[in-house]
Order: sequence, then C-alpha cells, then structure tokens
Amino acid sequence: MFDIWSGLSSVRKRFTDVFSSRSNTSSSLGIATDGSKWTAINGIIQVFSGRAKATTMPTALSPGSDYPLAVVTMPTANNAIKIKDVLQGSSAALWVQSSSDWWMVDVDSTFNTIPGNAVYSATGSNYGIVGSNYGVVGSNYATVGNNYVFVTPNYGAVGSNYAAYGSNYGFSTTYNAVVSGYMFTSYRASFSGNTERSATTSSTNYRSARVGNATNYFASTTYTTNWFSSPYTTYSNFTGYAVTGYEYAPFTQYAVVGSNYGASGTNYGATGSNYATGTPVYGVANSNYGTVGSNYGSVGSNYSQTSTNATTYAYAQYLRIRQSSSSVVSTITSALISTAQTIGSIMVQVSGNTITAKAYSDTNLVTQIGSDLVHTPTGITVTTQFGIGISPSAYQQSDIIGSSVEITRI
Repeated sequence: MFDIWSGLSSVRKRFTDVFSSRSNTSSSLGIATDGSKWTAINGIIQVFSGRAKATTMPTALSPGSDYPLAVVTMPTANNAIKIKDVLQGSSAALWVQSSSDWWMVDVDSTFNTIPGNAVYSATGSNYGIVGSNYGVVGSNYATVGNNYVFVTPNYGAVGSNYAAYGSNYGFSTTYNAVVSGYMFTSYRASFSGNTERSATTSSTNYRSARVGNATNYFASTTYTTNWFSSPYTTYSNFTGYAVTGYEYAPFTQYAVVGSNYGASGTNYGATGSNYATGTPVYGVANSNYGTVGSNYGSVGSNYSQTSTNATTYAYAQYLRIRQSSSSVVSTITSALISTAQTIGSIMVQVSGNTITAKAYSDTNLVTQIGSDLVHTPTGITVTTQFGIGISPSAYQQSDIIGSSVEITRI
C-alpha cells in the first residue's frame, strides 16, 4: 500500500506546523497544519492552548532517551528550523537517529542578580593642573657695554728705512799708450857698458824686453830682420823681431761698482696692540622666571552620588548544543546571548555538518540578540530527521516548546 506521508517527505521543500491555529491533542502532535505527519521518538508532545507542549521534562541527569522528541523526515540533510514563542527548555532536534542518538539546540537560562548601585552626577568642578606657575629662579642679563677684542697689532717708528742715495766707488785698473820693443828668437847680444840688453825666446806669443826702467809687454806674430841699435860703441849683429804692445802703468784708479744707500724715510715696527669692538658685554638687568609650581584650573566635573538603583533580578539566556550518544547526553558548546533580554524565537541552520544557531528578542525572528553559535562536529552520522523537543534548563524550566515550527530546505 502507498505511504502518502513518505511520498510527501521525499518532495517537500518546507514543513510548517502552526500550533496556535490547531486544536488540542492528547497523545501526540498528530497531523501538522501543512498535512504532514509527526513521528514521536521519545515521550509525548501534544498541542495545548495553541502551543506544542511536552507532558514530561528531563533533568540535567536524565539519559537521552528521556528527552521528549517528535520529528519529520526531510528530503535532504541541509535545512533551517525556525521556532517561535520559545521558553526555557525549547529545543530544535537535528540528525535524529533513534531515541538515544540525536543532536539538539536548546534555550537555557540561569538566574542573574543585578545588584543595586549608586548613581553619580556632576555636582561641581574638578580642579587639576592646567599650566605652570612661574617664579624667580635666576637673573636675566641684558647688554650693558661693549666687549673689545684684539684684531691686529699697532705699529710705530723704530728706525730708519734706507733707499739708493748715490754711487758706490771701488778699485779699477787702466793701461798706458802703445810702445815699441823687440823680441829675439835665437840670438843673445851682450854689450859693454853699464846697460844690458837682452832678448829671450819663449813658447808663448808674449815676449818681454826691458828697455831702460820700463817693462814692455808685446803680442805679435809679425817679425823682420833688424839691427838692435845701441848708444855704445860695441855691439853684435843679430836677427830680431819688431813687435808692438802695451805698457802697463801700475797706478790706482777708482770707478763705480754699486749703489750707495742713505736714509729716505721711517721704518715702523710693532709697539703695542690695536683693539676693536667685538661682542656685547652683558650684565644683570632684571629677574628671570622659571617654573616653581603648578597652576590649577577646572579640568572637568566633580561627581557625587545623587541617587541609588535598586537591586533587580533577571536571568541570563544561553543557546546550547547538546548530543546524545547511546543515551549519554553531553553539552558540546554554548553561547551567552543576553543577561537582560529574553529569547523570543530561534533559528538553527544545518549545512553539511556545520550547525549555526541564532537567537531573536522578538517572536518573528527580526531582531537578533547575541552572536551566532557555530559548531562543526566531526565523525558524526548525518540524517534527514529534524523536529522539536524539550531539554533541561537551570532556571525557569518550561514544558512549552513554541507556537509554531517551520523546517525549510536550504
């Protein structure tokens, strides 16, 4: 016989059950508003006063088989579950294999005390350091005169400066007029009387003969045969040479040999130091001020208690991911959603083996609170059975799951 429910599960893209539009049921959830049939896995979940409601509630020590679960079969394992009007303990069931092996994302709560506190308001000015306060710390110097520095020596007259004044004379020689004499080559003549005349031969061209008291110097290569005449009665015949030359007269004569210098001006030398104006000389003119303390001014407001907030009580809202393996339940991970706001609806997306859970403060899944809770388990068995259930809550445990559920393929 053809199973219409199995046929619907193989083609559906979305499952919807609006409990708020249904009548109460007693033993199960029965037929959903879209015509699909729920399958009970653990315990009893029924429709009561427009809500899905479990008839039993697990505790933190309960085995996985004691967690009420109801599921539908989807065509794929990638789905998004939306549950509206949730309370503490409301759960979305995932990858359900059996009553003892499943995953779920649930809403949990813990009691939260918000202590009263004092309220402070600005009641005056708060003074702090805003600048420096200056006082006399030393002297301030100003120009009071000029400081002289050495720049060059000062020169004065120390002697005479000499310049060329005339000529300087020194010893010189001079020569007399040309005289005549004779030179002989191979003869010697001796004469009687008291005067001896002689001629000698030399290897040079210069010859000498003494005539009277004068010494004659000759230089010539011209010669002739001549008689050497004598005032005496006896003489010898000989061949000689007639030459001419110069007679040297040994007397002193002076001529110009250099310049004669005399005083022509004044010679100057260093007699002292010459000073010129340099950098200014500074002296005390008034007082110099420096930091000696702090100057205070208004830098903000001074606060004091103006009222008191009373102690209030609330409960922190969590999303938790739990797994049951062979009925052993473990909290895999969790996220603190809010310490003041209440979770009004949840959405759980499953893609591959990654779970992403979101919480909303309203019942229409518009305003998300807190951050996404994301977990990717490994080594798991993925199935296409998804649904709803009840889990334990530390504070204000409820047996209500929600007013509607929608499971959509993604």
